Amino acid sequence: MESVRDTLQNKQERYTFCTPSLDTILASRIVFIGESIHGVAEFSRFKKELLKHINGRNWIVLFEADAQGMKLSQLREDTDEQFLDNFPRVMQTFQTQELIALARKQGLPCLGIDVIPRRSDADFPQDWQADRSSFIHHFITARESDNWLSWRSAKMAQNIREIASYNTSSQLLVFLHNMHIKRDGRSERSALRLMSAREHLNKDFAGQMHSVAQFARAGRACHNDLSAFDFEINDPQSIEAFIDPQSRGWRLFKCENLVQRKVAYHHTFERETIDIRRQYEYAVLYGRVVSPEFIKK
Repeated sequence: MESVRDTLQNKQERYTFCTPSLDTILASRIVFIGESIHGVAEFSRFKKELLKHINGRNWIVLFEADAQGMKLSQLREDTDEQFLDNFPRVMQTFQTQELIALARKQGLPCLGIDVIPRRSDADFPQDWQADRSSFIHHFITARESDNWLSWRSAKMAQNIREIASYNTSSQLLVFLHNMHIKRDGRSERSALRLMSAREHLNKDFAGQMHSVAQFARAGRACHNDLSAFDFEINDPQSIEAFIDPQSRGWRLFKCENLVQRKVAYHHTFERETIDIRRQYEYAVLYGRVVSPEFIKK
């Protein structure tokens, strides 16, 4: 962890932030950890810090992965690499495998909440086939509809709700894209407007959720199709501009401590419009990042 008090300097302004404690962040029933784009290696670093910190506690770790496939992996006690079969290709990386290995080493269940089928149908036992066929049918029907993204968001929230309701004494650590953990995704500009999974849970878990969004200033990332690209965000109104583009470290702060309105970039290249103080409780910034190491391509 960096010093208790960090000073971030850019060309326009000077801000001082008091670094929140991990215990404060982890005090909520449901803790969402997001990332602006999946194809960045460094975004696993803060997740690992949290997993190490909750060692021995009653937590369940939820991933943006095939819900049925992850349940199968958990029940069969798959290897860490076999767990990756439940993830999109851009997340089938050494970094994801390390997170799974660390969580399992500490005895934390690893489950999925996504409705996109990733795992091969042949892996499922015969008595699962009816449920698997229904899972795939609902996905195909929704994917071809006009409200696919909204349906997916609502279903992910439903999966989180069911896991929380079934495990009443457990806290949930949920790893998702930033778009799924916003407090007010409905107010974004039309191209990026989406009621997040967190928003769907407000009625049941109001006051019991925290969102930590992760952002990168510059470097190399991967699209979902695994194609790499270079980027650098120099918008002075962006939260990403708070860290030097050559920095190899990361900085954690509480969003409400920001003095002025700042916005973030979706997938590193689409400018959002809503002040991040309205979207997340906390943010983690990285300077220069690299694309992840893929195990399966």
